[in-house]
Amino acid sequence: FFETSFIISNTFLVLLVFLSIISIPVSMSILLARDFAKTRKNLEKKLAEVETLSAKTLEQEQEKQKILETQKEVLEVQVNERTAEIVEQKTIIERKNKDITDSIDYAKTIQKAILPTNAFRKKVFPDSFVLFKPKDIVSGDFYWLAEKNGKRIVAACDCTGHGVPGALMS
Repeated sequence: FFETSFIISNTFLVLLVFLSIISIPVSMSILLARDFAKTRKNLEKKLAEVETLSAKTLEQEQEKQKILETQKEVLEVQVNERTAEIVEQKTIIERKNKDITDSIDYAKTIQKAILPTNAFRKKVFPDSFVLFKPKDIVSGDFYWLAEKNGKRIVAACDCTGHGVPGALMS
């Protein structure tokens, strides 16, 4: 009986040692599995947060692009409007410039008609010359020659500060 009981107790002891040895890795595996499960859950939460933030960021970027496109279109319309205004103003200025130049050219014709001819000057003053160089198209200064009762008359007129209108009125 003693031998049977010794065998049973030895077997029980061996079984107990065997269970003790195996229980450490099994319990460690269980603990590690539980930690890995927690870590996996945390990582899944973080991944979900990252995906949400990424989606929001992408949405915000798309909205920024829409705003930029709208601003670009508005600016293009403004540039086109201002360009049209400038072209219109340029056309007006060119037309007015042509009108003014035409008027000045006509004033030159009037001034030439008022100035004595070279033939008359040679007749009255045979050894004379005239140096008449208007700064612009029409001169603000003018000269005049006449012969009356055998007397020769010369006038050199300076309309400083009055320009063409002063010369024509004088």
